[in-house]
Amino acid sequence: MHTYKIVHYIKQFYPSTSTEKVANALHLTPSQVRTLAKKHGIKKCERYKAELKKQLIVNRRNWYKENIPTFEPSHTQEQIIFGSLLGDGYISKGAQRSINYYYQEHFGENQRKYREWKLSKLHNLNFSISGNYLRSGSHPYFKKLYPLLYLGGIKSLTSEFIAKCIHPIFLTSLYLDDGSLTISYTYNENTNNVYCHPSIILYTLNLTKSENELLAAHLNTTFKTNFVCPVTHMAISIY
Repeated sequence: MHTYKIVHYIKQFYPSTSTEKVANALHLTPSQVRTLAKKHGIKKCERYKAELKKQLIVNRRNWYKENIPTFEPSHTQEQIIFGSLLGDGYISKGAQRSINYYYQEHFGENQRKYREWKLSKLHNLNFSISGNYLRSGSHPYFKKLYPLLYLGGIKSLTSEFIAKCIHPIFLTSLYLDDGSLTISYTYNENTNNVYCHPSIILYTLNLTKSENELLAAHLNTTFKTNFVCPVTHMAISIY
């Protein structure tokens, strides 16, 4: 094809057509087409570049969705996560551009063995320990769970969430995160007996009084316990 006709074709189609299509029509390489376009001051039009950018975003989003790792916790694993979320765990948003959320909890060195046990139960779900943090990867699972536990950005207990917490390992995880076994003693001088009074306390400090009452009622109904919410409502106790 004559150079004049090639340049004319490029002027007509290059601004709003992919370089590859123009190159194929002219039996040239994309690099040759770009060189000729640059030589004759021919540029892509703004509308074409805007559409190209929009399509790039769509393609990137589709690629991201297709490459999201599988996250299918078993019932037991999910109950461990639920108990931990009412304990030391929390859900946070990922990096600035991330659309998903991740799980994280901080722990002291004296709790490392327990966190390693928890990791052993969740390792196939892309959880890991880095320093003194147990973390998951970002995933739509946690984004979907977030509004059930956070109202206005504050961790809260909702009826919808607590209704999901039905396995004993949920209560185990909550206790190991936030619980304490305390023992008090009384002495009866008349009988010369010492009485031991063990009690379990869940230090649910982040919950309101009504939320603690909801938690206590659910535990008592589901697990046949006898938790009560004291006046201070900073914890719930079973005696």
